[in-house]
Amino acid sequence: MVSKTIEQTQAEWAAHGMIAGMQAQLDREPDPDKRKSLEDAIAEQRKRIDSD
Repeated sequence: MVSKTIEQTQAEWAAHGMIAGMQAQLDREPDPDKRKSLEDAIAEQRKRIDSD
């Protein structure tokens, strides 16, 4: 297993925080178009985390 730098770890935590915020917004969003946009943004952030 490759060790992560402090910067990589901080970036990953920031991304997790962003995902949590977007998920909270998604949970209360009634507009289907905005929901799709949020779902896509969450998926993109998760992809970035998983690729590290």
